[in-house]
Amino acid sequence: FDGVDLNRNSSFQWNSCFGCSSGEVCDQTYRGRAPASEPETKALESYLRALFADARPPEPDAAATETTAGLLLSLHSYGEYVLYPWGWTSSPAPNAAALQTLGRKLGYYTRYNACQIGAPGCFYQTDGSIEDWVYGELGIPGYTIEMGNWFFEPCATYEAGLAGAT
Repeated sequence: FDGVDLNRNSSFQWNSCFGCSSGEVCDQTYRGRAPASEPETKALESYLRALFADARPPEPDAAATETTAGLLLSLHSYGEYVLYPWGWTSSPAPNAAALQTLGRKLGYYTRYNACQIGAPGCFYQTDGSIEDWVYGELGIPGYTIEMGNWFFEPCATYEAGLAGAT
């Protein structure tokens, strides 16, 4: 693998948990040399800051307001999961119940398992991820949807799914 895993490069909780990302350049989960070191990460964080008002107090355990507007969906492969913050810890995020409720609704329509990324029995922990960043910095609910059954899903799989969605 070449390059930085952009979903380990966000500036929120970058390199904050052991084994959640790698400092080795050739590893699949290479987090980059510094938080938001990549131009794509900087551009995305800047764009989201311009698009959404900050709705979360600065204290790490403070919840976002219930009137927070916005939603971020990050599509990945693979695994059939709807994942929500936090990924860098097994502790629930301040708005855990609301994040779980919306995650389950998204999971209902996709038939995917909805769970907190870093929670036991869900998915492996991640740090520096975009869904943690958008929630941790702005209070916007962020979700990663792990689509499909293979890292490189054949196009025919999606075409067959689209044909049945008429």
